Amino acid sequence: MTQQPVSPDRPDPARPVESGPASESVPAAASAPATATARGTGAGADAAGRQEGSERRRTPLLSGADWTRPRPAHTVTLLTKPGCHLCEDAREVVTAVCEQTGSEYRERDITGDPQLVRDYAEYIPVVFVDGAPWDRLRIDAARLRAVLS
Repeated sequence: MTQQPVSPDRPDPARPVESGPASESVPAAASAPATATARGTGAGADAAGRQEGSERRRTPLLSGADWTRPRPAHTVTLLTKPGCHLCEDAREVVTAVCEQTGSEYRERDITGDPQLVRDYAEYIPVVFVDGAPWDRLRIDAARLRAVLS
């Protein structure tokens, strides 16, 4: 087998390429695709890539959530006004039933809101379950317990 003469414009495949000013080679890291390391998820991801990803998230993943405590089954809101004897009776019934069922209890005074006074002044106390009006005046504990269970 005879070897062909090597011309100056064609490199010899058997000899390594010499780097010089005329033939600068591109480093392997610079020729790799930028998408793999820019996000910090590719095989070439380093600590700086992972840090950039964590800096983008300003809040923890589970912020504001307490996963150790179960959410209340229902939210009960009692509309009251000062000096109302029926409101005092309803407060005792509603707080006792909410403690038994694990429901959230809120109380709201209607005297601070003119629209509530207009809509509910004649019907105080009013019980709302999950935002919907449920009962008024005399509150029955057994009925409330049944709807919250």
